[in-house]
Amino acid sequence: MRPAGLPLLPLFLYLASNLPFSSALSPLSPPNQHHLFSRQDSGGALPEPGTAEWKSMYPDPFKIPHAVPKTWMDRYFAAKAAGLIPPIPVATMDASGFPRYPDDDKTFRDPKTCSHTHSACSDSDDIVDVRDGYYGLSFDDGPRQESRELYTFLKNNSVRATHYMIGQNILANPDVFKIAFEELEGEIAVHTWSHRFAITLTDEEYVAEIGWCMQIIYDLTGGRVPASIRPPNGDGDRRTKAIAKHVFGLKLIYWDHDTEDWCLNVPALGTACGSRVPNDAYVAKSYEKYIGLPKSPGLLVLAHEHVPRGIEVFKKAYPKMIEAGWKVVPVYEAVGFSPWQNADSNTSPPTSLAIAPDTSLSPFTATGSPENTVPAPAPSRTSSAAEPAEATEQVKVTEGESEDGGILGLFGSTRAHASSSSELINSARRKWDGTAGKVRWVGAAVGVGVGVQMAFGL
Repeated sequence: MRPAGLPLLPLFLYLASNLPFSSALSPLSPPNQHHLFSRQDSGGALPEPGTAEWKSMYPDPFKIPHAVPKTWMDRYFAAKAAGLIPPIPVATMDASGFPRYPDDDKTFRDPKTCSHTHSACSDSDDIVDVRDGYYGLSFDDGPRQESRELYTFLKNNSVRATHYMIGQNILANPDVFKIAFEELEGEIAVHTWSHRFAITLTDEEYVAEIGWCMQIIYDLTGGRVPASIRPPNGDGDRRTKAIAKHVFGLKLIYWDHDTEDWCLNVPALGTACGSRVPNDAYVAKSYEKYIGLPKSPGLLVLAHEHVPRGIEVFKKAYPKMIEAGWKVVPVYEAVGFSPWQNADSNTSPPTSLAIAPDTSLSPFTATGSPENTVPAPAPSRTSSAAEPAEATEQVKVTEGESEDGGILGLFGSTRAHASSSSELINSARRKWDGTAGKVRWVGAAVGVGVGVQMAFGL
């Protein structure tokens, strides 16, 4: 991160070089690459983070972004033309606040769909647990001002974690982001721009949701490209996973246990987590149960950094993790991959990197315009003279705007949409995988009230 008062020269030198990316995921890289992420300014220095000028470079919060750089769409069109993105229908939210496919029963039962939301389906390259003996420490939905309490604890105990960050939260709290990236040296990963159910978004909308979250991270970290994504609510199917993987080169991260700490943000809505009324003691017992499990496989536990009561429970549970012999580290370390696609750490310099490892996608040229896309140049930012003209050309991706599902807790921890009083049933079960010898989480979140689900984010 390079906020006001810190030298911008490293960021300028890297971005001004206009080097193509090269893949860290595969030794085979296409010979000709476009930039997915390009410099956001015209003078070699970003506006001061937090200022109106800086915020104007990014989409509005609480809305699905409606314009993207042409290079992102070029990459998407190429992946689509190569048959890498399957034609799974887009879901819509039903009256109960749950995403449904047009022909719901047929679609989600189709093995080609592999809906994580409907059937807890995961592919072999989806990450749902970690190496034996490791506790992959992670927190969703940051950065928030409420995150400071967690960050102080992590810093005082020399603990590093993975932070799955929401783009519009970064936009609102760049000062908190700075702490996570620079002081904690935590792994910064993608949690999309506005925390929507992935399967309810068109291809173009999901490109925008991922891309803008990656763009703001890229801008504030000196040109680093995140390595992984945790989809909001753990929602996804093979269509959305393919976009994350083949357009942006991201690894898909889920979890194998859920503390349900997100329920603590709205004690008045206790039914949001099922028949019980979760409280601090319940979350504490969840931590104790998981900590006491056998160390094969390791633990990948869902928790959130915007829930003060949940953080207090975590702080008490952490010493027990160490006493039990768990190696508590960020997810990337617990799994065994680099925290960035183009850097080894938060302090090492970013390197040249390919957009994604698919050698069949060169050159990256658009093959057509999808029916939900309206090509409409609408440049909202100026480009560097060193960048190709197309790098900042904007493509309008959808006509209508939706403000449904705004996130409770983006800018306040006790705000909710009117629909949030409906019941959200969160059920989970584990099954034994005899072949792999692993206990896997196969639960599915079912709910009423999209406001609650998006607010607290699984």
